Amino acid sequence: LTPATAYIATDFLQCLAYLEATDAAWPGGLKRIFSAASAINFDVDAISPPNCAFPIGHDAKVVAFLLAPVALAAVTVALSWALVGVKKICLKSTYGATFSHVHTAAGLFTMIMYFAYLKLSM
Repeated sequence: LTPATAYIATDFLQCLAYLEATDAAWPGGLKRIFSAASAINFDVDAISPPNCAFPIGHDAKVVAFLLAPVALAAVTVALSWALVGVKKICLKSTYGATFSHVHTAAGLFTMIMYFAYLKLSM
């Protein structure tokens, strides 16, 4: 996964999310896809739509919105350490090869945090 791929995927998902806001009569399956894609925009209302079986209050949505970058950081670190474990235990890599992915993970994490900062500061 390169940063360019992540940028393209982010743009694509944002375009899908914007399609949901149109007045077109989309089929139910497409509306669910658009709603899932709106998570990339940190859309607070996408966390729990108004007709959800388990309604979430606005305050809880805002807290979830603000904790999303922390959750992304935790997932990035956990996946990175899992990859270190696989390289070390399964592949029996040397020290340098074991941690060769860290710079890519750190770059992706920085990009995600910057995107989250821009969305939070709007």
